[in-house]
Amino acid sequence: MGVYYSDSNCSSSITSIIVPQSLSAATSPSIYFKVTSLSATSVTLNGTFTGLTTASAAVNINHLVLDTTFNSSGKTIPNSVGEILALEKYGDGYLIAGYTKDSNLLNRAYLALLNTAGAVTSIFIDSTTGNSSQINSILVDGSDIYVGGFADMGGTPSLDYYISKFNLVLGALSLNTDFNQTGTPDRGSDSVIGLALNNSNLVVIGNRFEVELFSSVNGAYGSNILPVLSGPIAYKAVKNSSGNIIIAGEANGKMAALSVNPNAPPPSSPMNPSEFNLGSANSIALQGNNIFLMGTSEGKLTVLKLNSSLVLVSTLVSELLQNTVMTQANDIILDSAGNILIAGTTSNQMALRRYQPNGSFINASINSTTISFPSPPPLSPSPSVANRIILDGFKIVLGGNVGTGMGMARLHP
Repeated sequence: MGVYYSDSNCSSSITSIIVPQSLSAATSPSIYFKVTSLSATSVTLNGTFTGLTTASAAVNINHLVLDTTFNSSGKTIPNSVGEILALEKYGDGYLIAGYTKDSNLLNRAYLALLNTAGAVTSIFIDSTTGNSSQINSILVDGSDIYVGGFADMGGTPSLDYYISKFNLVLGALSLNTDFNQTGTPDRGSDSVIGLALNNSNLVVIGNRFEVELFSSVNGAYGSNILPVLSGPIAYKAVKNSSGNIIIAGEANGKMAALSVNPNAPPPSSPMNPSEFNLGSANSIALQGNNIFLMGTSEGKLTVLKLNSSLVLVSTLVSELLQNTVMTQANDIILDSAGNILIAGTTSNQMALRRYQPNGSFINASINSTTISFPSPPPLSPSPSVANRIILDGFKIVLGGNVGTGMGMARLHP
């Protein structure tokens, strides 16, 4: 439960807000102030604030709970078969992508639009491309939706870039047939792990740290900015405010990151990633000039803070991977206050863990939560995993898999 106060003119004074005494402690009531107008120098809140008890007033602040305006339970299974590998905000709803399976149990690229209540309103399933396909990344540019992943085209090697462009008009997804929807060229065993726009170019980042340019209009191949690296593996890529592409992954058994300028001429020799702790960087987040590299290192959930030159500033998080923390960490974001949010799984549930900007973890009852989904029927008892996390205002949205099906959850303070 939350009690909200908003004064667009800042003309009122607040002496008290009373939460009904009939609420149980388990309800975790919280009070939020939304400031929509303020002076040039300060915001002042006056009053006395008390919780259910003196102790619980602090414990219950910003406690994350499932948002029951999302599919009435705060969680949904958009498709009973498949997995969500990409998640983006679109309008007042969400785009999800990944794969489902056909009657031959082959993966098929899947893209869907959900409204804010969690209902699927438009779906695209690729039933024609190659032997199998899946989507790993979504890029939204107005009504243009770009997706990237891989397709098994049956050649040698068989895996190729899968790049498609969709138009979203009046809430309906339609494949842009002027765009090469199967991806080009055949660059070997490659998979798209990130997309970005750079002027009229679509920047495509592959899972071997390669960076290539395609036309954002028709998908025609443009140029190779960074060639394939033979050893390192890339898992996530983001574009910073300067237009550089920051790639996270693993190189020589270590957490690794690489910064690439898509406007620069191709380097005369290979650019090797910067290497850090032993382990692998599964995801990356940016805030200002700071880079937050998240992954696992020597059996620990690890978050490294880097500067814009990819120099290590500090190790913010280093916690042993276990059921009481996480058994697998997949994605990271930062909220507007600089808090670090990490999504993954613990045991057989989706998991969310939150740290302060300095990496400290205060209280498990506030800063960590797990989300249970029903096991069979119809879903297998495989673990529920959060692969992606995004912010929707103050709300937090997770996407991943629930056993053999897709799973989503939305939480709010």
